[in-house]
Amino acid sequence: MNTINKLRTAKDFAESHEEYRSLVENAHDAIFRVNSNGEVQFANSTFCSQAGIAKDAVIGRLFCSFLELETSIQRWKHSLQQLQITKSTEVFIIAMQLSNGTLSRFECCLTPIINKSGIIKSIIGILHDVSVFIEMEKAIEELSFYDTLTKLPNQRFFFRKLEQMCKANSNEAARTAVLFFDLDNFKKINDSLGHTLGDAVLKEFVARIQGFMPKDGFAARLSGNRFAMYLALTDSDLGLESNIKNIQKAAAQLIINQEMNVSVTVSIGIAIYPDHGVTADTMVKHTDIALNQAKAAGRNTYCVYEPQMSEMAALRVELEQSFKRALAENEFELYYQPQQDFETNGIRGVEALLRWKHPSHGYISPADFIPIAEQTGFIVELGEWVLRKACQFIVRMSENGFIPFKVCVNISAMQLTRFDFVDMVFRCLAEEGARPDMLELEITETMLIGSLDSSIEPLLLLKERGIHIALDDFGTGYSSLNYLRKLPINHLKIDKSFVQDIVGNPGEQEIFNSIVDLVHKLKLTVTAEGVETEEQYAFVKQGGCNYLQGYYFCKPITEEAVVLFLKSKKV
Repeated sequence: MNTINKLRTAKDFAESHEEYRSLVENAHDAIFRVNSNGEVQFANSTFCSQAGIAKDAVIGRLFCSFLELETSIQRWKHSLQQLQITKSTEVFIIAMQLSNGTLSRFECCLTPIINKSGIIKSIIGILHDVSVFIEMEKAIEELSFYDTLTKLPNQRFFFRKLEQMCKANSNEAARTAVLFFDLDNFKKINDSLGHTLGDAVLKEFVARIQGFMPKDGFAARLSGNRFAMYLALTDSDLGLESNIKNIQKAAAQLIINQEMNVSVTVSIGIAIYPDHGVTADTMVKHTDIALNQAKAAGRNTYCVYEPQMSEMAALRVELEQSFKRALAENEFELYYQPQQDFETNGIRGVEALLRWKHPSHGYISPADFIPIAEQTGFIVELGEWVLRKACQFIVRMSENGFIPFKVCVNISAMQLTRFDFVDMVFRCLAEEGARPDMLELEITETMLIGSLDSSIEPLLLLKERGIHIALDDFGTGYSSLNYLRKLPINHLKIDKSFVQDIVGNPGEQEIFNSIVDLVHKLKLTVTAEGVETEEQYAFVKQGGCNYLQGYYFCKPITEEAVVLFLKSKKV
């Protein structure tokens, strides 16, 4: 190569070197070079700016002195050691404090510069700020694993922790209680107070349960008003009992603001690891079964899982799936229980009682399938079927020449609160050709809790057009003179629990007589239910009841038997 070409090559090299230096100096990422001991040999302007240190002060310092967290220092030292072994690029995350005081996370990429002898001369490092991405990942994780309202872990996180707990304890005898709990009738709180105050109720409830959570416990929000918790148990299980009471107290003492306190009840289902299962899926299944059992038992209670509950749950699922088929294949049928009129000794009316003759299980009690129908919403379709069949019964009784009498049909809370309920009732009457004044609709006190005012309008519309309204099972719910005054009812039925122990019991007799007197003062008629003996019959008749219903007079019977019964009474 001649002198001119050498000069040109040197010039090109110098220009190229300057370009690369400018590129490195002005790079957005921090770029540095260290020796094998980690001492800084070079740092670009970005590095010095982020560290808040002049270039001269950077050179010769150990790079790890710029790191903020011990974990980052240890990760750096480990990577230097790995480079000596693998002689390949290392990528990892470190934390550094910037000149403005912010602690930032960087992706650190170390690449070794190796000489011809295979020895590392120096190491080039690039720091890329990933703080924003880490914060985004954290936010996504919170959305994925935490409830936005209560800040509790969500269902996904709870199930993951439960899986970890089951695996960690698989070789140990550690017992753990898993609890699922619902705030009872929470929808009514949202409907009556609004969702904003409903959310405030949930947040206050969570704050209270967090106040007594043991250190080794874990709580989560599974869905709207459903929560979960697991707790390590001692030999005595006293801690479990204490936490159950605390959960119930938390719900009963919710202070929302200066003007409002809210008291709600809680249904709790419990399964014990490993007694009731050793996998997360099994524990979830059995805890859920126990919770459903607590709700079926009337709510405001707790149930611990028992093996027979699984059989009941399986039957429940089978019944749920059988409802529509049963309706289509006429497995449902109505029985009728006559009511006696004390004044005439004749028939006041009959109550239509639903029965289900299942092809595999035989007759299934309404107490077993009605709650399931209500919870699944099938009660709306089934309720209309019952009403229509009752209307057809009314027509047939009239065609047979019997004196008009009341046919009483029970309705559910879900039916009554539907916007089209009143229209549905009159549509059934019109299409079947039944007289409104022969139909009596029975409601219960418990179905009116929290919805008394909204229930009055549809009941009033029904009553104004000739349909009788009866309050059933009086005394078993939230008996109140306020209910009796407000409700547009014609008739009241005293629950059988006030009748069964009435003979020879002055206290029970006084209560019964007081109810009858109160009802008559409100210008209502009254039926005593559950009359089964001659002594009971004599007392309720003497006590001023208008009517009676019970096995002493007649058990529930088929339509064919009703016809024979009416003929025997010469109705």
